[in-house]
Amino acid sequence: MFNESFHATRALLDDIVRRGISLVVVAGDLTDDGQQSTMAAATALLDDYARRFGLRFVATAGNHDLYAIHGRHQSKRFLNTDGSHTLVSSDPAMPQGDSVERIISDQMYCGGYGTAIPALGAYGFFRREGDLHWECPFGGDDRLEARSFEIVSADGFTKRHMIDASFLVEPVEGLWLLSIDANVFEPKYGDLDPRLEKATMTAPMPAGIRCRATRVSCSTG
Repeated sequence: MFNESFHATRALLDDIVRRGISLVVVAGDLTDDGQQSTMAAATALLDDYARRFGLRFVATAGNHDLYAIHGRHQSKRFLNTDGSHTLVSSDPAMPQGDSVERIISDQMYCGGYGTAIPALGAYGFFRREGDLHWECPFGGDDRLEARSFEIVSADGFTKRHMIDASFLVEPVEGLWLLSIDANVFEPKYGDLDPRLEKATMTAPMPAGIRCRATRVSCSTG
């Protein structure tokens, strides 16, 4: 939704304001690859519209917004005006290849649940004052440590603790929003270091938000 489509996103938000809409659903993938700089800029934009126009955003975690618990490195090559390209990466071990320049920046790193969900926290992932109801699959405790579960590799030897960021919220009377975290991060066979990027393989499923109102029911995702 954000990054390459930055100008379109701002135009969309302006149109939402003109139409008098007050509650906006973001059905996953707010960012293109969860880079820290992109996440910060995207949430700053939404927060600005929330502050100035009273918009409220409710989101679900897309597979482009985070990666497992600890996150992973991201690398991209950007095209220069002369046809060459520059490598920008969070990984110091990433070779420059045929890029004319290599830039290493922590801002390219894609965060995991521990950083991405707090960054998106204002969008329904945590209980908010004024909500008529809020719960997650584990009950009413919105702390991330209370929303953890164990996932095991197919061979039964590699175990990891993962977080389910799903939630159900009633922000206004009669409107229920169910945000389903459909990301699945399954451990690979025999990997011992949970912080290694390669220690986890991802099998994302379509995420989305289901909503039900008194007279209207709809689904996106």
